[in-house]
Amino acid sequence: MKINYHNAIKALIEFKDRHTLISNPKNVAILDYLHFFEVDPEDEDDEYVPDISKITKSLNMPRNKVYPIIYKAYMDLVETFQNTPYRVDNYLCDIYIFTQGDYAKSKNKQFEEEEKLKYLWGEFVLPVIPRLGESIEIAFIERDYKYNRGIVTEIFHEIHPTSQKIVIYVHPYKNYYYQWEKLKSEHLNHERWLKRIANENI
Repeated sequence: MKINYHNAIKALIEFKDRHTLISNPKNVAILDYLHFFEVDPEDEDDEYVPDISKITKSLNMPRNKVYPIIYKAYMDLVETFQNTPYRVDNYLCDIYIFTQGDYAKSKNKQFEEEEKLKYLWGEFVLPVIPRLGESIEIAFIERDYKYNRGIVTEIFHEIHPTSQKIVIYVHPYKNYYYQWEKLKSEHLNHERWLKRIANENI
């Protein structure tokens, strides 16, 4: 299996608390070296993550030995999640209230820009996570300025080493019937696709 070595090294740094689960005489030098690095979650460029060249130079090891060690250590790290659950205690809800591309093909660009001014985005730590199809309202937002309520149309979870981000997409006026019709149509299309595949394999 091919891996992205930059992401593998980053993961080995982020989950340094799991090094004891994967440490062995072959990888201990590299794991000890990576243990002293910190990853800044706000740094999209990952400038603090050392590359293979830096590791080989710092440890005076040939590249053809570093690559398989990083690979095996990363694969062992991934396997630990099957045997030893990893606990994430912090979470953050990103709520987006917007028309979700309803006017992407509109020729009225002024109207489209006016719609964008109404979009709302905010980060919240909520006692109850909204569910798909539920109606939510952010009551302290002025209605005349931005969309402040709507129907939850999509929920996306991002699991990070120290937190869970819950991305909640809300449509300001899409109703339950519209959503039900959409889901029904997608289901029927999927069922037709499965039948067509089955018929082709007869």
